[in-house]
Amino acid sequence: RVGTASGSVGGSTSRLWKSLPKLPHWKWLPGLDSSGHERPVGNGLSRIRKEAGREWIELLPGGWQAYPLPVGPVGVPHVVEVEYPTQAAQTLGISVVEPNAAGIVTPIGLNSGVDVAAGTGPLAGGWERHRLIFWPRSTTPFLLIANRRDDVPAAFGTLRVLTGPKALPARPTAAGEDARLMALYFDRPLLADAFLAGDTLDAGSDRSLTDWVTFLQAGTRFVEYLKHTGHNGAMLSVWHEGGAIYPSGVLQSTPKYDSGLFFGTGQDPVRKDILELLFRLFDREGLTLVPALQFSTPLPELETLRRRQVLPPESAGIELVAADGRTWRQLFAADRAVGPVYNPLSPPVQKAMQRVMLELGQRYGQHRSFGGVAVQLGPQTYAQLPDAQWAHDD
Repeated sequence: RVGTASGSVGGSTSRLWKSLPKLPHWKWLPGLDSSGHERPVGNGLSRIRKEAGREWIELLPGGWQAYPLPVGPVGVPHVVEVEYPTQAAQTLGISVVEPNAAGIVTPIGLNSGVDVAAGTGPLAGGWERHRLIFWPRSTTPFLLIANRRDDVPAAFGTLRVLTGPKALPARPTAAGEDARLMALYFDRPLLADAFLAGDTLDAGSDRSLTDWVTFLQAGTRFVEYLKHTGHNGAMLSVWHEGGAIYPSGVLQSTPKYDSGLFFGTGQDPVRKDILELLFRLFDREGLTLVPALQFSTPLPELETLRRRQVLPPESAGIELVAADGRTWRQLFAADRAVGPVYNPLSPPVQKAMQRVMLELGQRYGQHRSFGGVAVQLGPQTYAQLPDAQWAHDD
């Protein structure tokens, strides 16, 4: 089983690495043609193994190594390939690590990985390659490879880096190809991080902040990546944990996913409509975009009702009540910023949620790429009940 982490940009193949198709318009970069030819940085929990004329690196539980990546022009798409064996159970974490404009390496970035169940390889002693597409923001990126299991070692072989054209080539489509929606899913609006879009250093605060150029670059790479990987659409969370990437009259969103409000120059005095930008890019490329909403933070309309001393009869029961009679806020408000604070069975809660969805549909429904509105479900949201111990109100 080979896959990529949620909200990341990666690639994989289920075939043997020997039959892996060559990438047209891409060329090898010198300097990293074998895992044993570069001197990595690590925590010492690794060793070199040799068997049957092949050499590879074995990472013990908790082990990691970071390799400097040779890159071509900054901002041009690159591919890093990691060989890994398929006959032993293991989980490899694969990340491209670079500092931002302020020189700080943040934990959120381009992360991918490989998970192999024991004995699932197509042939005995088989090796496969995992491909990860990235856009270097500097000439000194690192490839971080870590063992994500604490019970068994992990192994990888040759590392290769390729540089490509200025833009990702689109995957050719065959005549009569299935036109059903094949969408890439992002559970958080972290496009700038996933596609390594450039940020800007704010001279007044020495912080790395996002501006319009950041999101235009991220959106352009987003649609290129979709067409390159054969997707014809995407489902993207546009309101998550209280942060939205579009202006709203019914939400009081935070700048969690757009830090441009903090520029000392005041160049972004109002919230950017990043979602409108994405819809225009999707319109131009003939793709489908489905915005998704996560109902996990308070709504101003319902908070106004909750603060009233005497609730009207039709507004009673808007808070989620447990079997012991206490509300979610009384149990968890001190240590949880998000959660199922409202009762989804309450008519006022349902109407308030509908207004959020209707606003989104009315604002962007005229776009050709508009594919409807999705709702993210989960026990941390009030779009569904957490379990049978909740919603014990009158």
